[in-house]
Amino acid sequence: MTQFAQLPVGSLVRNPLLRCFLEEPENQRLFCEGKREELERRFADYYFEMRFLSFVRKHIHFEAQHLLRKVRRKQIQEPLSLNQKVGDAEGTGRETLDLIVDTTVSVEEKVIAQTSALDDLTPHEGLHRALQTLPHKQQLILQLLFVEGLTEQEAAEILGISQQAINKNKRKALAMIRGQLEVKRGAGNNNLRESG
Repeated sequence: MTQFAQLPVGSLVRNPLLRCFLEEPENQRLFCEGKREELERRFADYYFEMRFLSFVRKHIHFEAQHLLRKVRRKQIQEPLSLNQKVGDAEGTGRETLDLIVDTTVSVEEKVIAQTSALDDLTPHEGLHRALQTLPHKQQLILQLLFVEGLTEQEAAEILGISQQAINKNKRKALAMIRGQLEVKRGAGNNNLRESG
């Protein structure tokens, strides 16, 4: 405010736009000398410039908000595809999934590490052999259901398949085991008859 002590009209200085305009030494000089026409012309240019800058600022702000809303809508509509190619323009680079570091142990690795747990459920040798003949997927499902104690729905979520697929594979695996045990039991009974 000390700069404006020399200005004769203090009420003009209360307006922030005029205050900024009169902070320039050349405008102060014109004001003190009473060169009203030159001062009005310079103020008109200054006022236009301020309005134009305000318009540009607002336009950039609204465009940024519009772009942000557009990006958010696109992210909701098109979630990240992990199979999307990343790299060069032709898309011959690696998939996004390859770039994600998995610090957790996969379900398969966990089951392989605990394979003995499924085998250790019973000392019955025939059941042990029957379990070993099952496909890996069915062994995995039995491991999750009977060793880990998960529900079919929980196992389905872990393996990324439907609960119906879990149920179907479980029934198929149990039927295969039952069939193999019946064959072994039948063969064992025949051996007993032959030896008796």
